Amino acid sequence: MTRTDDVREAIAAGRTSLGIELGSTRIKACLIGADPSDVLSVGDHAWENSFENRLWTYPIDEVWAGLQAAFAALASDVADRYGVPLRTVGALGVSAMMHGYLAFDAAGDLLVPFRTWRNTNTGPAAAELTELLGVNIPLRWSIAHLHQAVIDGEAHVSQIASITTLAGYVHRALTGRHVLGVGDASGMFPIDPATADYDADLVARYDAHAAGRIPVLRDLLPQSLPAGADAGTLTAEGAALLDPSGTLQPGIPQRVQRADRHPMETLRFFGLPTETVLTPADLIWPLFVTEGEGVEEPIATLPGVSRWSVDRLVDRAREAADAGIPCVALFPYT
Repeated sequence: MTRTDDVREAIAAGRTSLGIELGSTRIKACLIGADPSDVLSVGDHAWENSFENRLWTYPIDEVWAGLQAAFAALASDVADRYGVPLRTVGALGVSAMMHGYLAFDAAGDLLVPFRTWRNTNTGPAAAELTELLGVNIPLRWSIAHLHQAVIDGEAHVSQIASITTLAGYVHRALTGRHVLGVGDASGMFPIDPATADYDADLVARYDAHAAGRIPVLRDLLPQSLPAGADAGTLTAEGAALLDPSGTLQPGIPQRVQRADRHPMETLRFFGLPTETVLTPADLIWPLFVTEGEGVEEPIATLPGVSRWSVDRLVDRAREAADAGIPCVALFPYT
């Protein structure tokens, strides 16, 4: 059998994985084989945010138009290359730009247009939350968007039943599950590293601070799951949203991702039960350089780290290689 025959058989049998990413300027779909480096087909769609009512947004209808266009381009490429329809895959994952704010009522209707991470109107909320919680809350985080709406007394606040990010919104539409990977969840509200869940103490502080103005925060946030965790299956409604032609079949397992990722990186996390395990091969050894010969100059602000003269860098590079670290990065002393 030729490679084309092998790929055709794998696609027909669903021995592939599909990763979709909603980036800031492009929506991309990527189909791979059993080897994550084996790219079988790609499809994409260009889009741009718009500035409406002094806020950066993407209209929700453009989210679905873009997803459908990217998937259609992928399916068309599969048919052209391999002569088979794309009816199913072994796993599906969606990633998207982190942070931002999508608020829904109890019926699942969007209350206000999607507010992206680019918006900077959340300064007062971010400052107030940073002081309240004792950790830095960036302007782009979802909790800053939510609390700014609370501060401003926006009419929709009293109707909020859930909030999420763009990735969480698409995932929920495809599967019916209100979940996020822990990496994405960490861009909504601080995470407790010990539990890989929202920090319970900080949640309690916020609930006390916002009592009477919004529901309990835990009821609003999506469930935080470890990367690669089972996050439901593609429903019939979700399949129709992604592929209005009806070719794509429901029942495809979905996995949550670590965070905003390229679709190729998204696919590397399928099936992983926990977060990424780092090895020396994933690291870069920083080397700080100074003038002179035979010099080792300890850096006071970095205990255990020194600046080295050029003649001593070779030995340091050998140490890195012996430790299994494949790269070094040089930082001159200026």
